[in-house]
Amino acid sequence: MPVKLNLPLEKLSEDYLVDIYKLFCKAYEIGPTDYDEIYLRKNGLYLLKHRWGIDYKIYHGAEFFVQTTKDGISFYGYAKPIDPDFKSKDEKFQTLANEYFDKNRGDTI
Repeated sequence: MPVKLNLPLEKLSEDYLVDIYKLFCKAYEIGPTDYDEIYLRKNGLYLLKHRWGIDYKIYHGAEFFVQTTKDGISFYGYAKPIDPDFKSKDEKFQTLANEYFDKNRGDTI
């Protein structure tokens, strides 16, 4: 299930994008690398503004997606295509992201 953020794309920063990615990795038990952060900082906002969104292949089988919608921005993905624990990982990502959104709601994102 995607994490949806009711935020215009213009207000999304590279830092915020990287932080959400790290929460995704934590929830899905994926070890983020320095390359992941470099890639997202260099390409992330460009892909969201000029393409359909981000389709980042973390490693064989794992992917992180970000798409803009009329209502905001959606973040989702998976650690492996067939994962019996995907529901609990989705829920953990939702919880971590909601906590992060609540904590940073007053900040410039």
